[in-house]
Amino acid sequence: MNTTAKRFKQKWIYLIFILSFGLMGVLNFLTPLYDDDLYMYHRYHSFWSILDVANYEYHNWNGRAVGQTIFRSLLNIPWPAFKILNALAFCALTFLILLYTSKNWQKLSPIKYLAILAASWLFLPAFGQSVLWAAGSGNYLWTTLLILCLALPYFIKAFHIQRTPFKHHLKPAIRAILIIFLGILAGWSNENTSGGLIMAIGLMMIYQLFVKKTKLALWQYTGFAATVFGFLMLLRAPGNQVRTIATVGKAYLKIPFLQRFSTGIWHVSDSMNKLHMPFVWTLLAAIIVLFIFWPSLERIVKALLWTAVGAATLYALGAAPTAIDGGRAFFGGMVFGLIALFSAIPDGFEFQTIKWKRGLILLANLAIIISALFNFYPGFMDLYRSNAAIKTRYSYIEQQVAKGHTHLKVPPMWYYPTTKYAINYNSQDLGKDPKVFPNDGYPVYFKGLKSIVRPR
Repeated sequence: MNTTAKRFKQKWIYLIFILSFGLMGVLNFLTPLYDDDLYMYHRYHSFWSILDVANYEYHNWNGRAVGQTIFRSLLNIPWPAFKILNALAFCALTFLILLYTSKNWQKLSPIKYLAILAASWLFLPAFGQSVLWAAGSGNYLWTTLLILCLALPYFIKAFHIQRTPFKHHLKPAIRAILIIFLGILAGWSNENTSGGLIMAIGLMMIYQLFVKKTKLALWQYTGFAATVFGFLMLLRAPGNQVRTIATVGKAYLKIPFLQRFSTGIWHVSDSMNKLHMPFVWTLLAAIIVLFIFWPSLERIVKALLWTAVGAATLYALGAAPTAIDGGRAFFGGMVFGLIALFSAIPDGFEFQTIKWKRGLILLANLAIIISALFNFYPGFMDLYRSNAAIKTRYSYIEQQVAKGHTHLKVPPMWYYPTTKYAINYNSQDLGKDPKVFPNDGYPVYFKGLKSIVRPR
């Protein structure tokens, strides 16, 4: 590829990133606070107080200190900063997927980048709750971003990715120390996705050692050990059992683990069948085409590695007492699945002299992009209307409180969503009891309000 063509493609990559950031910024600014967010908005006055709450929750509710700290931090900075950072996090995540699925970072494909963005819109589960809702993005979008950042140097080392000419000058000992902090954060991020991370970097280290015959660096050992440590801290949190008992009862813990896991696997499979089969068929088709038209050891290893990691991440949810409905808990596993999908689709420059293969690659990417274009408008309108309905309710509450009415009965919202793009899709609305979730969060957020119910 000549220098002029390379610069032209690089400009397109920059432009796509900027446009995706603008679109995500619009979606974020349209999205109001909801449910869990109401309890946390501008509630803490310092980062240390947020850490104190994380420590309390670790012992009394759940072990997700990292995700919950990110969530609380986002809601305790200026509103515009939170929205901009959240949009940037999504753009960083999709750009990382592009890096993971590109053979040469100096020749990134604009059409593949667009297809990744389109596939993210189409296939990521509970898009509104995982990407736009503060409580969800802190625990899923941001933690998955951390996880992909940690795995990236292992990926580069295992597969000898061609990068930019930039050379780092950190000494091996310093790299080995610095990665410890990222490893602990990534391992402590999310129960099933962090488990998938450990599986991924373990497999990449094995591939590097026994297939590529390359020695492991010191930082790979320290990073892996730190990740496992963080993961164990997450799983061993005393609050995990407290939350399990509160949500599903003590009787659940008396059921033999294998019986619980077997039932959970059934539920995960059922959710995949109901919600995610279009993605499964797309991935399967891409892998079949990979073996027929452009097989290579490295490409096959990448596609199958991330497919295995994604499947393991999803089916690990079989051990969870809840969150096996195909929603936001499936986020990390589906991100790994997207990496598998686009690892199976090569870059066009790899077949410079074989036009029909380049045409087939273009067709595969365009099929995903066109599907997303048809899906975008209905999803956007559903998101827009549901956000408008939530804001209408909030305006009504503010007006009533201003008139001195502090105990409110509110009617149902004028619109309820029908797609995954809205933050309140299949989520819990106000009920009859003012003292339970989410009713008891409204007086925290709306100053002067004492109670709120929605008679059914």
